[in-house]
Amino acid sequence: IDPAWDRNRWGFGDFYGIRGDKGDFRLVFRYLENALNDEQGYDVIILPALHGWDNYPRRVRHRILQLVSKGTGLVYVHPYCMEADSAASRTLRELSPLLGGEGDYFNPGGYLVTKRGAPRTGRWSKVADHPIVRAVPIDALPTRKFRFYRYAVRDGAPVLLAASDMPILAVGTYG
Repeated sequence: IDPAWDRNRWGFGDFYGIRGDKGDFRLVFRYLENALNDEQGYDVIILPALHGWDNYPRRVRHRILQLVSKGTGLVYVHPYCMEADSAASRTLRELSPLLGGEGDYFNPGGYLVTKRGAPRTGRWSKVADHPIVRAVPIDALPTRKFRFYRYAVRDGAPVLLAASDMPILAVGTYG
């Protein structure tokens, strides 16, 4: 899941060179799958979508959906799919209150590329009161320096943070 796969190729013994080869995230995804199957469970999962929902293995996506449908919270940072019309993208539309995010892509060299003009900047503001944002001092943060992507909001999903008319954080339910 590491966007700096070419710099983070460390390992000991027989593991040298197998971590983070170009486009090969099997080992990292296996770690993620093992963590999601931990018997202790989680109150909340914070998931950065560095490579898009559709690049997580099907088993990982299925396990996340299972956990969330049973009450585990999910903070999904930058939800998007690289393939806009796939089975994974349809599942993401059911899961995420933010829809249609502008995704990043892999160039032929294997590096994750952010589309030009996709991330925006602007002053953030609280739009609604919610326990997730209640104690966050948004006005004290340098939000004009924070980047965010343009999204639409799923019908009925409350928006908690926005910049102008663009939603940044919304909440929803799944399952």
